[in-house]
Amino acid sequence: MDVKVKCKDAHTFLIEAGYVIITLPDQAAVSLVEMMDYRLKQLTPEDAAALQKSLEAHRRLVLKMVEIDNPTIQQVLTELNPMQKVILCNIDKSGRIKKKVMENLPKIKRKELEEDLAHYKKITVKKALNQMDHFIVPILKKAILQRKKIRAEDGI
Repeated sequence: MDVKVKCKDAHTFLIEAGYVIITLPDQAAVSLVEMMDYRLKQLTPEDAAALQKSLEAHRRLVLKMVEIDNPTIQQVLTELNPMQKVILCNIDKSGRIKKKVMENLPKIKRKELEEDLAHYKKITVKKALNQMDHFIVPILKKAILQRKKIRAEDGI
């Protein structure tokens, strides 16, 4: 269903939801947005537990990256955007991943990452886990498989 919101005049909003048209005063529209934000951000205890469990699983996975060889890490880092690198560095509280990432970046990229770490302070856990599931983990898996293939071809 398409929902369209138009400003009718200075203090009235016109909301079209499918075939239904609603006119709301300015304050009612603001209250509606606040209520929707509250409902979207509110977590049930089950949701919070599931989120924490997923976060711990991703932390364990990321900690295994410390053992990966440097060429594979470098390949992964070339495919990640700045926000994803920040997520990767911040998901591990021990700082071992951040150290490994910094070791595998050129000096200029290290400075950029330091700036990005300061810039992306408010990444939510949900967003971080979404990025991990959809982008970072698949890139990591692909890089590891490519390194295994190269090693098999070289006979190592």
